[in-house]
Amino acid sequence: MLLPLPGEGDLAKRECRSVPVCAPDGADFVAQQLSQLRHTRTLVLASAWSVAILAIITVSAATLCLLREQRGTRPRILGTLWKVQAASAAVLLVAQSAALGLGASTLADTPDSARIFTSIKAFDSPFTDVGNLYYLAWFVATSAAAAALTRILHRSL
Repeated sequence: MLLPLPGEGDLAKRECRSVPVCAPDGADFVAQQLSQLRHTRTLVLASAWSVAILAIITVSAATLCLLREQRGTRPRILGTLWKVQAASAAVLLVAQSAALGLGASTLADTPDSARIFTSIKAFDSPFTDVGNLYYLAWFVATSAAAAALTRILHRSL
């Protein structure tokens, strides 16, 4: 879920005070991790919702075109929509990968005593983590299926 546990940030700040390496910047280290978790969570939610929203737009456009029997506009609208689906999936996949990489970089630059558990779980080797890989695979598969089905619908009409 990329949500820190309650009090996790405060605990990391307290532990960091006793370590000379992070004592003056403990709050900054924790804030960076929390910020990275928020940005990554926003990207994950945006990507998940984008698949559903674009599918709804596609079905709505196809339904309206069929009800109006506008043969000339159907192929153009659906021909554009499958490209929008594919392009948005590619952009969001790159953004998610960049967020995971940036989170891993932020975690690597954070002293051990200032690390929060959620950040460790999300960003410690993010491209080999089963949870991250599962989500990215799901996102790629559903986005590819949605774009392919829209293209098939475009060609069949």
